Amino acid sequence: MPYALAQAANNMAIAECQWGCAGTIQFTQFTSCIGVLAKVAGANNVIGIHLVMVDANGNTFSAGDVALVTNVLTAQNYDNTTCTIIGQITYWTESNNAAYTALFNALNNPATYQLADGVYGATISGGAIELTYQ
Repeated sequence: MPYALAQAANNMAIAECQWGCAGTIQFTQFTSCIGVLAKVAGANNVIGIHLVMVDANGNTFSAGDVALVTNVLTAQNYDNTTCTIIGQITYWTESNNAAYTALFNALNNPATYQLADGVYGATISGGAIELTYQ
């Protein structure tokens, strides 16, 4: 079974290989993960996608899987000028650089925030994405 993304049942607990969209979102615990954030065009909602390097079925996120991310963003009508990557970016660039670089390039030169292990999320504040931490 290939790497896949599914819509989260709870936008406040977006688990690995899941995505959510709401005014406020939160991921489950990040360890080696990264998150992709983008604002919905013309709305006060944020899209959050929780990416793990190797999923529960042993599939490694690859450059070919970047289309899964961009397809979710496009389907949710994202503003491509608001993309952000958060989380264990250094781990990804050292362990899976080709996939990370392909993702970075596909997201229109996104802002990046290297973060420690933790529970992160985002909300819309003043029309912009604001990171949250629990």
